[in-house]
Amino acid sequence: MKKLEIIKKFQYLKSDIYRINEQFQNIKKFGKMSQLILQFMEYNKL
Repeated sequence: MKKLEIIKKFQYLKSDIYRINEQFQNIKKFGKMSQLILQFMEYNKL
């Protein structure tokens, strides 16, 4: 494998990791939101 190909593969890998991390952050935000909603519902006895 040429050096350039290896660098390209690493860049793809980095962007994949970045995307996965972004998804994970979204899931965490969603989790926090749903927790808040549940607490709100409990509080208001809905």
